[in-house]
Amino acid sequence: MTVTGVDLARRVPGELRIKATDIMEAIMPYYLRIADGVESVIKSVSPDVGFDLISGGLHFAGGGSNVLGLNKLMSERFSVPINVHADGEFSAIYGAGKLLSDVVLLNEILTKH
Repeated sequence: MTVTGVDLARRVPGELRIKATDIMEAIMPYYLRIADGVESVIKSVSPDVGFDLISGGLHFAGGGSNVLGLNKLMSERFSVPINVHADGEFSAIYGAGKLLSDVVLLNEILTKH
């Protein structure tokens, strides 16, 4: 992928070709922190929830879930199936749309908070 912007060292417009591996290297520390958090949750859940995680795997959604290599990293770390959802970057808006279309659930949530 070619990205354009301003070369800050020379203060001129420029282009830079980057690869997915460049992005993965830059964000790896953050994904390792996410993996640490996931591991902490897995260790703290009840055995039946743990069984569900092992059998059903982990599900990732959101724009970051599509970064090349994330599913491999998580699969190697946890040895469970990793499910990266198609159109994951739209998952929050899909959920909001479903919530807004369910008047009973929406009222229940709004009256509890």
